[in-house]
Amino acid sequence: VLVTVTADELDNENMIKMPIVLANLEFWQKVVKAGVEERERLQKLAEKEKKQTGEYIRPIVLIQTEQEKEDKKKIYIQQVVDFLKKECKVKAEEIGIKTSTTDTISDVDLLSENCKIKYILTVYALQEGWDNPFPYVLASIANIESRISVEQMIGRIMRLPNQKKKKNTDLNQAYVIVSSRKFEDAASALVKGIQQHGYSAKHVIQKGKKSEEINV
Repeated sequence: VLVTVTADELDNENMIKMPIVLANLEFWQKVVKAGVEERERLQKLAEKEKKQTGEYIRPIVLIQTEQEKEDKKKIYIQQVVDFLKKECKVKAEEIGIKTSTTDTISDVDLLSENCKIKYILTVYALQEGWDNPFPYVLASIANIESRISVEQMIGRIMRLPNQKKKKNTDLNQAYVIVSSRKFEDAASALVKGIQQHGYSAKHVIQKGKKSEEINV
């Protein structure tokens, strides 16, 4: 190891969103809906931020499904796309897909004010080489207790836009919504995962419990 950089050092340099706000819901439909609601809340703050500072931000939700192909036993991409359109009233032009075989965003400038993408569905494809600051919410409907690990996706929502703190403090945070029957196991798995990337338990806050850290 030649160089070690802590999460606190990155935070002090305004490079990452911090802390991670973690919520757990029982059913995948609730996770998706919560992701939509969280994005809409952040969008209002982003519009306020632009009026105050001139900075443009379009919060994006990354939705991690269990797999791409149709499967009666697992939650797959098209199933979630249909749910977003029918139940959440999301427009088709606002949905992007990034998987090993399907990529609808490769030629899209996600940072452009003309871009409509607000939701990106994936399985594993965003684990490496993703460097976009607009994703704020990770909605994972993959089983966090399985080998499909949520922590592998955390880094995809951590970059802070334009490397500067926002006046609206909620825009300085990252949001993770998971689906797990055992929340403590989910929280433990998440914290242990991000610890491998230089973070610690103090960087994760359980939503619904004011300023409470998750201790593992």
